[in-house]
Amino acid sequence: MSLTPALETLESKSNIQTGKPIGWCILSPESVSRRKFLATSAACAVGGAALGFAGGYYSVPVREVPKEIVKEVTKEITVSGVKPPRSEMKIAYGPFPNIAPQSKYMEENGIWDKYAEKYNVDISIEYTYDDFPLWAAQKVDVGVFSPLEMARLRGGGEVGQDEPPWDIVQFGRDLTSATNFSLVRPDSPYQSIADLRGKKVCIPGWDSMTALAATVMTKATYNLDLRKDFEIKIAPWGTLEELLLRGDVEGIITEGWFALPYLYSKELRMLGPSVSKTWYEKYGYWGITVTGPTVWKDWFVKNPYAVLAYLEAYDEGKQVMSQPDKAVQIFGSYRDIIGESITDDMIKWMVKEVFTQPFSAIYPTAYLDADNIIGEVQFLKVAAQLGFMKEKGFDGLWQLVSKPLQT
Repeated sequence: MSLTPALETLESKSNIQTGKPIGWCILSPESVSRRKFLATSAACAVGGAALGFAGGYYSVPVREVPKEIVKEVTKEITVSGVKPPRSEMKIAYGPFPNIAPQSKYMEENGIWDKYAEKYNVDISIEYTYDDFPLWAAQKVDVGVFSPLEMARLRGGGEVGQDEPPWDIVQFGRDLTSATNFSLVRPDSPYQSIADLRGKKVCIPGWDSMTALAATVMTKATYNLDLRKDFEIKIAPWGTLEELLLRGDVEGIITEGWFALPYLYSKELRMLGPSVSKTWYEKYGYWGITVTGPTVWKDWFVKNPYAVLAYLEAYDEGKQVMSQPDKAVQIFGSYRDIIGESITDDMIKWMVKEVFTQPFSAIYPTAYLDADNIIGEVQFLKVAAQLGFMKEKGFDGLWQLVSKPLQT
């Protein structure tokens, strides 16, 4: 048998602080295990799941991907009647709704084991808020983080910074594409984020991907700078919704599972479409992935069978999660992750109103493609214009891996 993959390329609820943009906390791989995480851990651990749900099913014609965007590495893997050599893959996932329920389902139903056996890979998984420091210190092999954060590290920090670049790559897509929900009170007159210009808007922190993505989208869509054109307030996760209901602010930017009880009860309403839907309507591309599997480049090159095992397993898990009834069942099985206050009816509402619409939350495949990368690059170019990263950070970030051809 021949297997031929192409490895291508949270404080008091009444405490609101004045929101001022802060710089990134850049940590080197060597120092990361010895230092307490501040901005970076918040961005990667909390913010990694802070974007929620939307976008992914729509397909647009495949376009040629410029070589400066995707670096290709092709490998031929041949197996002659024997299993591949034994290898190991340690994975760390943050215990967040966009990641952990699917993976835990895969563990409990033998999907991870199936592909570990197929490719002779020892797969171990832990769910921890320390997923980023463990991965950065190379104590685990695979972490799942946002392209924006990883492009920043790969390019040597923000514009104006000169940090050592991290030789890291992403080779797939996670469960959901990205959105942040902008919410207002139902009786408010606002119809878009632009209507909130000069008004008090609350975010969970400038170091969250929710705020970063909203800043990019507001700039790209309305040519407004969230940092300058709005009166930003900052409050901990899980408190923004009550502040809005109380009238302390006029709008909030938050994540789907926190907002779900308020949306379901119609105490709050969404302000315009999701990030991914807005991006599609403007640029014709999907993208803006909430997180993706990320590894150090040398590990990627040396462990092609582990890469294949990860992608094939996760792809099968996605096929299950793409079925609305199964998604409801799986999310309902892990209330310790999605929130004990989330009811069955709320989950059904989320799946129906968010997951199964044309602009859907669940990517149908774990594999990257050219269109996905182009959409991500368009998003990251705006992020670079805002100074969040350097354009060179996405040069070579994504590695395209094809499904293996079995002969």
